[in-house]
Amino acid sequence: MPTIRVDTEVMDALKTRAVEEGLVFRTPNDVLRSVLALEVKTEGNHAESPMPQQFVDIELGIMRGREEYHLIPIKKRTRRFFPGYKLEFELQTDLGSVNTHVTSAPKGTRNGDPDQGTYIQKGLRDWFRGHPELQDGAVVRIESVQKHSVYKLLVIHSGDK
Repeated sequence: MPTIRVDTEVMDALKTRAVEEGLVFRTPNDVLRSVLALEVKTEGNHAESPMPQQFVDIELGIMRGREEYHLIPIKKRTRRFFPGYKLEFELQTDLGSVNTHVTSAPKGTRNGDPDQGTYIQKGLRDWFRGHPELQDGAVVRIESVQKHSVYKLLVIHSGDK
């Protein structure tokens, strides 16, 4: 493998990009592959395509507990659409913007881990209370406005009723 040398300014920019891309715990090569829109290699040498999607649709499932604990579940297959574990991002809603993060990971998970966390929860109480129409099976769409920093939350199906 060829070796390249970069100055401190380039390395600092690369580290910043790693945070923005949710690649904090990956190699500089992985960050550059993401910047260049090349496949990022995962453990076991399997290729992982860069996530080109602009939104994810999320079924809230059974609402009992969701409205009480204000949880939006995140599936493993869409986890990297969002910033790393506990990294703050803005979620724009019809009831105003919320600063939130992905939460619920095993004890000892480091902040910024791009694969850990199963819910978006912080700051969503007022949004859930403002949407009493949400029933079991409701589906929300989260659109990326600015990658890993600003998203938009929309209700696309209110559920069973």
